[in-house]
Amino acid sequence: MTAPSALSRAAAQALLAVLAVGLLWHLAVVGLKIPAYLVPEPLAVMRAFVKDGKVLWNQASFTVTAAGLGLAVSTAFATTIAVAFAMSPRLAQASLPVVVAFRSAPVAAVAPIIMLFLGRGMGTSIAVVTIVSFFPL
Repeated sequence: MTAPSALSRAAAQALLAVLAVGLLWHLAVVGLKIPAYLVPEPLAVMRAFVKDGKVLWNQASFTVTAAGLGLAVSTAFATTIAVAFAMSPRLAQASLPVVVAFRSAPVAAVAPIIMLFLGRGMGTSIAVVTIVSFFPL
């Protein structure tokens, strides 16, 4: 089997999967009489993508940028802290209460406080992503 035929076969399978999901989605919405404000039909969603594509693209690019930068910052910060903790066990023990406090606070409670200090925007989003992704590292 040549590479182009394998690629076209994979693309055809992906297209069939998307169409099958769309069909099941449509049948579920129509068959169960789900209101459009809860779950719109697939065609309504596609029309919204066409109509508001630029706005959606701008918002998606903001989200992806904030997520990527926040993950990069948290990884760099976590690596630096891990090296410092490995070199100084006393530093690790001394900072344990702060780590426990941050891990025990839910993000839903921390995010509004960060917004109060930083306002709305990219910096706030990066800070929230950094905090959320830092502590599991």
